[in-house]
Amino acid sequence: MSDLTSQTLASELAELREQLALIQSEVAAIRHPRSTEDRISTAVAELRAIVYATETATNGILAVAEAIDSAAESIPRAASEGSVDMAVEQIHSLVASLFTECAFQDITGQRVSRVVTTLEFVEQRIGIIIQALGDSFDDMIPPNQGPVGGTDGLLNGPSRSGGVSQADIDSLFG
Repeated sequence: MSDLTSQTLASELAELREQLALIQSEVAAIRHPRSTEDRISTAVAELRAIVYATETATNGILAVAEAIDSAAESIPRAASEGSVDMAVEQIHSLVASLFTECAFQDITGQRVSRVVTTLEFVEQRIGIIIQALGDSFDDMIPPNQGPVGGTDGLLNGPSRSGGVSQADIDSLFG
């Protein structure tokens, strides 16, 4: 092998080692193999907690709303018995409970913010890896961008822009 070929090969191998070291470093920043906790697992746990808190709060809100409805239905009977004040006080108490049930949103917002921060961190690290690999992605065809995990049939929540507004939905029932 000629000296020029040996030098070129050595240079290429040195560059490859540097790129692999950078990639290893960036992957370790996202999920270190010896770490007991990593950013992705933490984000998943936060999302599960959000789902649980939202479900629990929704059930509580519905229960209080049903109790308010029941208390409101008792007002005509209470009026004939002269005890409207008691029914109104019960409704006030239930409305206060409803506001308390809605406090879940603050904690949910904090958790969503932590997940967003984690995803931004991962996105930044992947960007560094892509930059280190240079043009090697130019000829690659992106994978299918469809939902992961067979969630095709799930609703995706409120649209980010456009779509059906809450006013449109309200008009269907009004």
